[in-house]
Amino acid sequence: MSSMGPLIKARAGQFLKLSVPLGKPRKDRVFNTPLCEQGIVGFGIGIAVTGATAIAEIQFADYIFPAFDQIVNEAAKYRYRSGDLFNCGSLTIRSPWGCVGHGALYHSQSPEAFFAHCPGIKEEDIEIGE
Repeated sequence: MSSMGPLIKARAGQFLKLSVPLGKPRKDRVFNTPLCEQGIVGFGIGIAVTGATAIAEIQFADYIFPAFDQIVNEAAKYRYRSGDLFNCGSLTIRSPWGCVGHGALYHSQSPEAFFAHCPGIKEEDIEIGE
């Protein structure tokens, strides 16, 4: 399993939640990345295509839109475009939403509807408690 995202190594993900459901990932497979959402998702797609499990973290769901092309046109269609030879089904994109009550319009949006009707994407809402 590989995990990547901004400051993920230091904080184990946004609000220290990534380490809770996954146990302790190997330190050599947790990568800090620049704040470049399309790069984070593209990196995750590349890892997942090799058969490894990849978790790409977008700091807040509000910031997922720069990665929209990677998610909808690359990850979702990879199996179809390769004639079922390759897939990135082991890719998880984690993007917390509505998790801060004081975030206003830049930290509290819920963009899941944009992905809900896209073939090739499985969407889940998971609540991680305190």
